[in-house]
Amino acid sequence: MNYKFEEFIFTEIHKKQIIERGGNDLYFKILCDIEIYTEKWKLSDLIFTGYQYHYSANAIFFCKSALYGDCVLKIGGNNQDKEFISEYNLLREYNGSKRYIKVYDGDIDIAKRKKAMLIERVSPGTRLSEEPLLKKRLAVFSELFNDLYSESNDHIEPKNPEIYDTYTKWVCDTTDYYSKAGENYKELFEHMARAKELYFEIIKIYDKKVLLHGDFHFFNILSGDRGKYMIIDPHGIIGDPVFDIMRYISNESDVRPIVKYFEKSLNIPAETIRQCWYIEMAMINGWDIENDGTISLDGLKFAEDFMNKGE
Repeated sequence: MNYKFEEFIFTEIHKKQIIERGGNDLYFKILCDIEIYTEKWKLSDLIFTGYQYHYSANAIFFCKSALYGDCVLKIGGNNQDKEFISEYNLLREYNGSKRYIKVYDGDIDIAKRKKAMLIERVSPGTRLSEEPLLKKRLAVFSELFNDLYSESNDHIEPKNPEIYDTYTKWVCDTTDYYSKAGENYKELFEHMARAKELYFEIIKIYDKKVLLHGDFHFFNILSGDRGKYMIIDPHGIIGDPVFDIMRYISNESDVRPIVKYFEKSLNIPAETIRQCWYIEMAMINGWDIENDGTISLDGLKFAEDFMNKGE
């Protein structure tokens, strides 16, 4: 079968990268989907961008739509069905408010292998990670976080909570997994057991059940018109906002000044932030092992030491 878009969207490098990660079946499915959604959403000027960072689950295209203007077409791969569905539904629920990008349309039917959405493109789209000044990065994140979750603003409570995972489920599932993983993972399980215990103490106070981003770090914050920053790529989970800080902290190089800054800018005690970060680091270590087999607890041990000593 001939695909009219193949030769001017994908280079041989693009094609190789997709096939290496998802196989020929995924590559040809993406080509078919491009033709379907080009017609459905009146698209032109498609540029494949997913390979610039990594091709894991979704194919990302910049494009123009005769219906919506400048857009991003996101086509789901062979895995992460739940994540794709929760992202789409979170963006629908926020509906362009609180600095989230808009989702214009979607076509999702897992049984028929349909996973596509057309979303707003942020221009120029410079990632917050490229801002050289730490204080500026922290100020931008704090402004966005407070706009999303401060007491003076309405929180978004999910209309259909069954669509989303919860932070509680993340903690419990990771702990349960490593309780059965064998002697090689005994040390990680001990950390996870402690993290789980801490988590249930923290949610006695931080007990809100609102719709969180779930992957709220500086790669998912882009500069838009006139320096206005926008939020992209949510995972979509339910929990207390205090847990939506931790991905950001984990992507910065030195957590100590960040915790001090966030204690003031977000009005959350430093001790609580340190404890939540330890919980997050325990889960991150578990997920790293599941994804690529890497066993290194150095970062987790640092988080534990920082939590205990505060320095």
